[in-house]
Amino acid sequence: MQLPTPHELLALIAETSPKQASFNEQDRIRFGREFSDAWPAQQVQREDDAAHFTPSITGSTGLMGLAYALYYFLLPGFDDLPLLTFQWQAPPPQGCFWVGLADFDTNCWRWFDCRDLDSMNIFWMSRHLDPDGSFLMVLAATGTTPSTLQWLRVGGNAPPLAKLTLLPQGDSAPLIVGFDASASVDLDGVITHYSWDFDGDGLYDEHTLDTPSTIHTYEEPGVYQPLVMVQDAHVACSTTSAELTVGGPPVAVLDADPLDGYAPLEVTAAVGPSILHVHATDAAGQTSSPYSSSAALGEGAADFPALLGALEEHGYNGYFTVGCQGRDEPNHEIGQAIGYLRAI
Repeated sequence: MQLPTPHELLALIAETSPKQASFNEQDRIRFGREFSDAWPAQQVQREDDAAHFTPSITGSTGLMGLAYALYYFLLPGFDDLPLLTFQWQAPPPQGCFWVGLADFDTNCWRWFDCRDLDSMNIFWMSRHLDPDGSFLMVLAATGTTPSTLQWLRVGGNAPPLAKLTLLPQGDSAPLIVGFDASASVDLDGVITHYSWDFDGDGLYDEHTLDTPSTIHTYEEPGVYQPLVMVQDAHVACSTTSAELTVGGPPVAVLDADPLDGYAPLEVTAAVGPSILHVHATDAAGQTSSPYSSSAALGEGAADFPALLGALEEHGYNGYFTVGCQGRDEPNHEIGQAIGYLRAI
């Protein structure tokens, strides 16, 4: 193969790849399919995100059957570990995988027999970075065995990327919430540990190792910031959080007013477990009749002993508001009403 010099290739790449002042985590990684077309690949096909190498070198073909592709990185200010990492769907046989690195000091290529198919240390990294941070490599497969490259990375271990989905089963306390972090990814390895902070206080409440989901019940209403931390085999980690609003229980106020509304016992029977407040008045005549007149508490037709008994069955221990229907001595009437209720 006739490989252009590093400077010749950079001139071709510069036409379509603008310079940049810095780089991010994604700039370190190339999926197999992201080889450069500045120098056409030979016997390498793109398959989804991967690159499929199909060499066909035999004793009589020489290098004509070599499978190779060019990869370009722009890493200005690179100061990480001088390391290449490879992830294969189907690795090549040992001794059949070569890496060519551009040496910008001498404007030539340096070739390495990469027998460790997972990674390769780079010596004199500064020689392989041009002043703008350009980094060029050629990956070549020999022999006749096909191989498939998923991705490659420049530098040390990359932390995983945490993602979190909340799955509440309702909206009020007590609220059961499912937590799903299965969309989290580690591009250069696997996630080995999930830690959960359900209230966002910085203390992890549960650890599920390699299980990316869990369930928690929120007993109290409020606004929470649950968080998940994901960690890989090299103890690199990342976190993400989400906001969760837990509502209070339904609020029901029992307005036990015989002059206007439903009969008190009917209301208690219907919504007893949800009653938070009782407003009590009394009336003479039928409590459900619109023609009833107001009466002092305990002197009318309302059956307060039965009402209080029904509330007690539902475990009610909230407030009572005693109504006064515009009488001349309201303080005296309210005092008598309170005494009447306490005596029941």
